[in-house]
Amino acid sequence: MSKTLSIAAILIGLYLIWSSGNDAYTLANNPKWATTEGVVLSSRTEYSRRKTSKRDYRLDIRYTYTVNGNRFETSRITGSYGTGFRGTKREIDNLVRTRFSKGQSITVYYPPTNPEIAHLKPDRNAIKAYAWLSAGIGLLFIGLFFLRRNLLRSDHNLRPR
Repeated sequence: MSKTLSIAAILIGLYLIWSSGNDAYTLANNPKWATTEGVVLSSRTEYSRRKTSKRDYRLDIRYTYTVNGNRFETSRITGSYGTGFRGTKREIDNLVRTRFSKGQSITVYYPPTNPEIAHLKPDRNAIKAYAWLSAGIGLLFIGLFFLRRNLLRSDHNLRPR
């Protein structure tokens, strides 16, 4: 593995650790989610193109909720590894009309220790977060291993014989 690939693996590993670590921590420390009532501020059907080239639509929503007298506003539907609400244009248009129209009451889930992280569909299973965290740690160590190996090899080649 070249130095460039080693550094790329390290950077990707660090990113995965950073992005999934908070979710893993939150899910591990909040096995039970509390609920509160929220209000939809805006919602719409948004066209989305997945990496698999599958064309589909997703719910784009903004809502507000209050916990212990503190008001929060967010657009988060589920944890960063969930899919949220996806489907055909007709399915998402129907969700916008029936469940998430402006001013409508909704159930909001939040971890009791950190109410500013709210979801409409809580991910009660931390497996995805831990899988990405593990992948990040693995990439970090692989990148470090090959970078060290490349540096030692180039150092060995520079020594006079």
